[in-house]
Amino acid sequence: MEAKKNKILVFGGTGYIGKYMVKASISLGHPTFVYTHPINSKTPNSKIQICKEFNSIGVTLVEVSLTSLYYVMKLNNC
Repeated sequence: MEAKKNKILVFGGTGYIGKYMVKASISLGHPTFVYTHPINSKTPNSKIQICKEFNSIGVTLVEVSLTSLYYVMKLNNC
């Protein structure tokens, strides 16, 4: 019986070191999530390509804007 794999959330997963961490996590069979800012018209092409690559290998992108994060924290009295 195979052990259940831990879910991994990576902050900075589209950065220089983060992308290697994400790929290592996926290669070890962990369900992997990358916290990232939403893609928009100002997003560099390099980040868009990394996100497309992540999607193709099974990574889940968690897109959160700082504005929405601020309101979530405010609602929770943080």
